Amino acid sequence: RITWVVFNIAIALLLMELDVFEGLEHTLSLFSLITLAWVGALVADLSVCKPLGWSPPGIEFKRAHLPDVNLVGLTSMITAVIVSGMAHLGIFGPLAGAFSALIALICSFAVTIGIAALVRGRHYMARPASNIQHGSDSCCICENTFEPEDMAQCPVYAGTICSLCCSLDSRCLDACKPGHRLIDQLETLAHRCLPGAWPIKIRLRILRFLGICTVISAIVGLILWTIYTQASLSIPEAGAEPLKISFMRLFWALLVLSGFSAIWLTLSHEANQLAHEETARQTQRLLDEIRRHQKTDGKLKQAQRQADRANQAKTRFVGGISHEIRAPLHSIIGYAHLLVKAADIPVHRREYLESIEHNGKYLSALVDDIIDISSIESGKITLQVGDFQLLTLVGQLASDFRPRARAKGLFFRLRILDTLPEASRGDERRIRQILINLVSNALKFTRTGGIEITLRYRSSVAQFEVRDTGPGIPAHEQDNIFLPFYRALSEGNAALGSGLGLTISKLLAQVMGGELSLESTVDDGSCFRLRLFLPQPFRHGVEAPATSSKITGYTGNPRRIMIVDDAPAHRQLLRAILESHGFHVTEASSGLACINAVATQTFDLILIDWMMPDMRGDAAVSQLRRQGLGIPIIGHSACVYPIDRARMLDAGCDGFIAKPLNVDELLDTLKVQLGLEWLSDEPPPQPQAAPPQDTHPITLEGISPEVIDLLRSQAEVGDIRALRRELDRIAPLYPAHQPAIDRLQELAREFQLRDLQWILEERPGNREPDDHILAHSDRNQRPQT
Repeated sequence: RITWVVFNIAIALLLMELDVFEGLEHTLSLFSLITLAWVGALVADLSVCKPLGWSPPGIEFKRAHLPDVNLVGLTSMITAVIVSGMAHLGIFGPLAGAFSALIALICSFAVTIGIAALVRGRHYMARPASNIQHGSDSCCICENTFEPEDMAQCPVYAGTICSLCCSLDSRCLDACKPGHRLIDQLETLAHRCLPGAWPIKIRLRILRFLGICTVISAIVGLILWTIYTQASLSIPEAGAEPLKISFMRLFWALLVLSGFSAIWLTLSHEANQLAHEETARQTQRLLDEIRRHQKTDGKLKQAQRQADRANQAKTRFVGGISHEIRAPLHSIIGYAHLLVKAADIPVHRREYLESIEHNGKYLSALVDDIIDISSIESGKITLQVGDFQLLTLVGQLASDFRPRARAKGLFFRLRILDTLPEASRGDERRIRQILINLVSNALKFTRTGGIEITLRYRSSVAQFEVRDTGPGIPAHEQDNIFLPFYRALSEGNAALGSGLGLTISKLLAQVMGGELSLESTVDDGSCFRLRLFLPQPFRHGVEAPATSSKITGYTGNPRRIMIVDDAPAHRQLLRAILESHGFHVTEASSGLACINAVATQTFDLILIDWMMPDMRGDAAVSQLRRQGLGIPIIGHSACVYPIDRARMLDAGCDGFIAKPLNVDELLDTLKVQLGLEWLSDEPPPQPQAAPPQDTHPITLEGISPEVIDLLRSQAEVGDIRALRRELDRIAPLYPAHQPAIDRLQELAREFQLRDLQWILEERPGNREPDDHILAHSDRNQRPQT
């Protein structure tokens, strides 16, 4: 607004300094001639031409139905302006100059009637009027309903369009009225007025240039004439002639600039027109591509429906045929097993029967795998989620596969890098199935070296890594290794397995919300990494491991353990603990002594300290691993920072135990690493009667609901101080509930927020959770209902 004020004031001051207000009278007289010529054409069309039928009977104003240039009205106006202008300049005498306005009106009126009589309505309309019923449709752009006289059919948008949206649209390029657009009319004029040997683009360019140059020259001439008329009024008649010559020279100079401006405007118009046409073509291509994509999408949806129907049929077929296959397999495998055990079967026939039994079991496992895949793909698999001990699971897995690895001359190591929870929640059977598939494949394809299982547990996420030293998987096969029935084409491996184990493992991991990934390098082994969310349960009935005070020994042959520590007191403590549980112990005071002892003796496990004077524990472990030692090695140190633990594990340790020593943790580690089964003096568990339902009753019935709501809100936000103050306040008011209030105070002092919320919930007869259940769970966790 400030800019416009300044601009208008500047123009006003300029006009005042130029003293052109007296010349505005002459300028306005010229504009009056143009206005009267326009009015005369309108009056002639409405009063004479339409009644006589020389023009369309109705009054049309829609852009879609009108030509860009009305030849009747434009010709009559130009003719009237020229004739009346000449009269105004005095060419026809002073009398004609006085009546120049009347001449403009009469000339326009007469010329309009004459041209209309000649053309008989041919150049008035661009196309016939649209036949649109009242309220039958709405505008396809603004979606508003208008009167039929204000609507038109639009071929570009394929619907009806209102006159306002039609006037504002610039994308259609007036496709609804071919032959009546300005470009079409210029082409017609070019064909009639310019030589036909010239290209049409050249002729159109010449016409545009002449038209633009004429308009600019007329405007410039009008401005100069107005200034000259004003200036001539204030000078003597003798000086008017030199001023006139000066203005003529200025006009011809500006005429050259007008020509350059016309050329620039013509070329700019052509460039804009080409850009617009290219945009229209690209838009049309995009629309065509969208239509093709819509057709393709329809076909894809149809194919997907057919695939779903085929998949459902396959699932029904697999479910039906599996019973028919498994029934005879049961008899084949069973009788083959009985015949193998029979004493009167010859040796060579017993080999045949063992082959039949082996292949029958293989076929049965293949059927089970196919059923699993079908169940997972159809979404009908059910996870049996329960509580289990993660340590026991990996320990049993190591016990099963360690003898098989040793039989092939391979080492087998189990590394547990973090403290495992007492219990985890998940589908133990499916997790065991995945790990067995991964370890079986590693054992199957590994010929030298060994297999290493690493377990990490952080933030309720368990990560299993099964690493082998096998031939590895080429990069071009890693994307296909999880496909059904796909078997790696590595040398000697193409005929091994059914190709379903990894597929099932991948699908099961995804169903359980985890992921299974592969990292492999040719000739450097493979590493399958399984990540699963295994949270600790709120309540669980997993049997707690036996404590050290109840363990008297272990089954099997005696195991030899070497203790490596530079502190004699620490070695004596470990020796006393291990020998009391039946182990044979050898001591070493340094890392170098440990290396020398391993060279001459055989051990089942090494328990080594980290900080020692001559050779640190990580250096000794690294050297032992380079020498090919495959027995379990457990790090033992008072340095319990994560970086210290990581150094020991990176050096090759299979576990880590912190000082001061936790005997239960030590025994659990030995059980997992050595595959032990403990002997205990604990009597077998006896069935216990269920505790009475009214044990430790805590009832809040009778206390005001407003007080209960306040206590509950304070417990939910953890405002213990306010909660205890409120309990102290209500204690004298409810003496009959003093035991319940005392129990709430005790829970508040111990920050047992979940138990507080449990008791304060709006349920009649709430009582504290049973102590025999919470004894095996975190007291800070709310028991499940």
